[in-house]
Amino acid sequence: MHNLDQDQSNKLRYTYFVCITAACIGLLFGLDIGVIAGALPDIQKAFALSPKLEGLVVSILLGGAVVGAFLSRYLARRYGRRNSLLICVTIYTIAALCSGFAPNYEILVVARFFLGIALGIAAFIAPIYLAEVAPESLRGRMVSLYQVMINVGIVCAYVSDTFFAANAEWRWMLGVIAVPSFIAGVCFLLLPRSPRWLVLQNRVREAKDVLMSMSPSKELVHRNLEEMKAMAKDNISSGLGVLKQVNFRRVLYLGLLLQMIQAYTGINVIVYYAPELYKAAGFASPMAQMYCTIAVGVVNMIVPMITARFVDQWGRRRIFFIGLTVITIGLLMETVAQYAPKTYFFAMMGFIASLIFIAGFAFSLGPVVWIICSEIFPLKSREVGMMFIVASNWFYTMIIGQLFPMVDSTFGLGPVFVFSTIIAIFGFFLIGCYTPETKGITLEEIEENLLSGKKLRHLGKQPNFNKQL
Repeated sequence: MHNLDQDQSNKLRYTYFVCITAACIGLLFGLDIGVIAGALPDIQKAFALSPKLEGLVVSILLGGAVVGAFLSRYLARRYGRRNSLLICVTIYTIAALCSGFAPNYEILVVARFFLGIALGIAAFIAPIYLAEVAPESLRGRMVSLYQVMINVGIVCAYVSDTFFAANAEWRWMLGVIAVPSFIAGVCFLLLPRSPRWLVLQNRVREAKDVLMSMSPSKELVHRNLEEMKAMAKDNISSGLGVLKQVNFRRVLYLGLLLQMIQAYTGINVIVYYAPELYKAAGFASPMAQMYCTIAVGVVNMIVPMITARFVDQWGRRRIFFIGLTVITIGLLMETVAQYAPKTYFFAMMGFIASLIFIAGFAFSLGPVVWIICSEIFPLKSREVGMMFIVASNWFYTMIIGQLFPMVDSTFGLGPVFVFSTIIAIFGFFLIGCYTPETKGITLEEIEENLLSGKKLRHLGKQPNFNKQL
């Protein structure tokens, strides 16, 4: 009995090692998001940028991410999930160095475009890989680690920016993130391949070995492997032809709407433009703006750890509803603060509102949208589905990155938060009527429910796995 317990303990530790290591790709994502918030004011001064060109520095990365998302489908199918992560960090490392050494604005924009390609690949591959290697009892927790790492990266970038901000050393801010990228690439060499990808390649023996290294029992390995083999033989297309199939379109529309809510509730405004947001609120000192930004980053880092701890116990839907309630409260407070006189009281109200909003977002929409999107697509068409999901996320964010400086300079921040509040309220309807509870059920069981025509909200119910596929 002792040997059996020790074996299961070793497998659990290995599972955590694999998932935490893979989730570190989110660290790179967060580093770039956070670093541009601190570097942007100095870049604007260095190159005398207009609001339009300033927006381009942010949005060009997001445009590259859309391209990266569409490239990812080919990379994921042709080279596998793990090797795609290696390709991602290679591009990221080179582009980060080029950003730091950029002699002019044009080179900086091109480098950030390639950074975007790398991040588009990361956002595509990481949730898929984590969902496919983690046992169903830990899947929500493991996928949410990706969001945790994003937020750890943001905080690290904010701290780094504050260190370099005194001397306006934006080149160091942008270039230093190549170091953790290189280290992550070395660690990724130790990761196993996704067992579900291996089954799609008809490498069943290798898939079984990966499952055996993480699963608590041989019986569970056998069951999961048989389900994977069955789903790999279904009649769902693995190409764009899947768009003609009603069941696929149903989950695609759900994923696109979830991504829209995640993007347009205002998270990118606060994260990308945090110092400028606090300047508008009344914090005149650059260091005060950066300290406020770090506080937001710390909340954004800590709260998803709570989600990771409880998402497989409480369920996705309950966390969604709690988080959306907190988000709405924060947005309403932020709206009042923006339209109120620029006094110390309302400046503090805006700051506290941003902390409340970030806490609600980091608890719910941030991690759980990616969990749901990584779970709902059929095995053979998962790459196609996530390609559109990730591309939509970056497209939504690109629009914000490009338009926000111009909207802010023309109308101020008030209308931005009014719009975000309306989107958050729509989120209650979408979650309540259409989003399934997927805790404690395998990806193959979710697919079985989808193919049998069950309503979206019921995809997480335990099926009778006896359909001939």
